[in-house]
Amino acid sequence: MGCLKEHEPILKKIFERITFKDETGNTRYDNRYDHENIRSLIRKAFVPKRDFLVKEEVVPCEASLLQIEKLVSPISVQDDKPFFPSQDIVKTIVDWDTNAQNKVLSPEELALIEKMKKMGYPIPEPTDPHPERKQTYHYLPYRFDSGLEREFFKDSVLPILGEYKSQLEIYFNGDDTLTDFKIDCYKQSGREWRYIGKYVPDFLLLKRNGDGSIHRIIIIETKGEGFAAKFADRRQFMETEFISKNNECFGYERFRFLYLEDTLTKEEREKKTIKAIKDFFNI
Repeated sequence: MGCLKEHEPILKKIFERITFKDETGNTRYDNRYDHENIRSLIRKAFVPKRDFLVKEEVVPCEASLLQIEKLVSPISVQDDKPFFPSQDIVKTIVDWDTNAQNKVLSPEELALIEKMKKMGYPIPEPTDPHPERKQTYHYLPYRFDSGLEREFFKDSVLPILGEYKSQLEIYFNGDDTLTDFKIDCYKQSGREWRYIGKYVPDFLLLKRNGDGSIHRIIIIETKGEGFAAKFADRRQFMETEFISKNNECFGYERFRFLYLEDTLTKEEREKKTIKAIKDFFNI
């Protein structure tokens, strides 16, 4: 009330302007004016002015491609269609990982090799039936959620990797029960950022430094047309904020995002992948 009293002369003039005296001398509102709006404007004049400051914070974090605690002992499956590679190939790869020559050759063959070594004959190294094992498979087998993921990995990526030998590696990251590499996504609304959920990328294509540390990574997302609209906000966040903020923090172009939709043909997806590899990895 003390604040109102300070402005009584001005308020009184407004009051006199929007009222009149009738024949009996009573004061009445003049209906030519919007009284509700006038009262609202007067109240606003006495509301303390407020402002707010938006602070953006980039929080560093680490992630692993594999949550070791989630792994169990090997199991057999009745239907291996969602899995790649097949159980027979998985066994061969594991055998080669453990001890290539001793696992592949029979005892008789090993004895013959030892005899040939003693006689001074050159012994050729056994041919690795799955050389791609050195560039992928951080666990076996991969379980794909869609035919597009499986086709892209099996028919497109593996042949492309073969051309670059040990220069590149690719890992399937799409199983959210095994991976820890999940990205918190946000959408900007005015001056605020709204959390819209986690994003689990399908594939990580990477190149390492000479000391084995990761140098550059292409995050690859394969998406069916029917899911594209639902993924639109996360895609925008990845293509803009995530990539730019991380590259800025590392001081060089460390990340790139590659989006591949099933509206493209297999050949078109492969061309986009090869172009991204050549442009980003400079190979």
